[in-house]
Amino acid sequence: MIEKRLRAGPPGEPHMQPDPSPLELQVADVLRRARGLPIGARRKDLQQLATGLLLLRRRGMDALVQDRLMAMSGTSGREVDDRPKSC
Repeated sequence: MIEKRLRAGPPGEPHMQPDPSPLELQVADVLRRARGLPIGARRKDLQQLATGLLLLRRRGMDALVQDRLMAMSGTSGREVDDRPKSC
């Protein structure tokens, strides 16, 4: 079990930092492995994997699925009216 760490807060009120999620732990592990590699394609791949995992965490799976569906359908998420406007 990971212990909660103290984080500096307002004077007299220490704040508890929540335990990292399993996804955050995985990202940290991937970045540690990337730092151990020489500069090159493999290192860059691991860094991009970590970035993608963080993106998943921040945006959530629903947003990712929606983005992929829109990319596959060729729309930008909003309907475009190509009809000429009448005056």
